[in-house]
Amino acid sequence: MNDFIWWGSIAIYWVIFFLLILITRKSSNKYPWSILSFFAIVLALNKQFKLTSEITRFLKKDAFYNHWYVSRAELQLKTLAVIAILCIVSMVVLFVLAKRFNWSRIQQFILAVFVLLFAFSLVRSTSLHAIDAFLYRDRNGVQLNWVIEFSALSVAFLAVIAARIRKLF
Repeated sequence: MNDFIWWGSIAIYWVIFFLLILITRKSSNKYPWSILSFFAIVLALNKQFKLTSEITRFLKKDAFYNHWYVSRAELQLKTLAVIAILCIVSMVVLFVLAKRFNWSRIQQFILAVFVLLFAFSLVRSTSLHAIDAFLYRDRNGVQLNWVIEFSALSVAFLAVIAARIRKLF
């Protein structure tokens, strides 16, 4: 089941990316769609190659090797605070730029979903025990982690499909 969920989410990331590429090619204003395509491929590559997990694994080994593993909880909490601040600042900056360059509402919406997906990926990668216990606990065969990620992916997918169908480019 886990492999199916993991590969399914990767497939959705790549489908979103390719749909955005198609929209970019047909768009008269390629800039916003190109930026969204870039974010989509970063999310797809991160998921497929488990990039944030690899960073976490590296830091965990470093923590054992350099004897700071015992005090990791404090670092994890600080990391979560930094992630929250960076995501809020990024969201504000990206939306100011999006408004400045006349991005449509659907483009801004897709951008917001991508920022939230990236933030979710970073939060998961902190590997804070309380967060892991909450996200990965099995609830009748379903993990909240899957529900959150697939919900966000579904919303992004539907927004991209709506943009394509309604030719909002």
